[in-house]
Amino acid sequence: MQDEIATSPGIELTAVQRHRVLDATSFESMRKINDRFCPVPQAFWTVPGGKVIRMGAVGDGREFFSAPAIARFRHASVNGPARENSDFPHCGLQSVRSETVS
Repeated sequence: MQDEIATSPGIELTAVQRHRVLDATSFESMRKINDRFCPVPQAFWTVPGGKVIRMGAVGDGREFFSAPAIARFRHASVNGPARENSDFPHCGLQSVRSETVS
């Protein structure tokens, strides 16, 4: 899975860059900076340790975010950088440009 993260944008990485991506995307590394993944202030007493990084299963975010919130995130992920004239491929999210965002 981590190799997919490292190669999904279609960018050629050096061995050193690939190693850095694999290290930064490991669950161990992400758990060390768990507070950076908290999308909103949480009552840390409601979730043991206030953990946001959980199983990492595909679709797991649907338990935490509403469908409209996911659509807004996808829209912003594509259109925000596009406003800045970025041509980064966004891992195939270009297709969400047609989604309606309220």
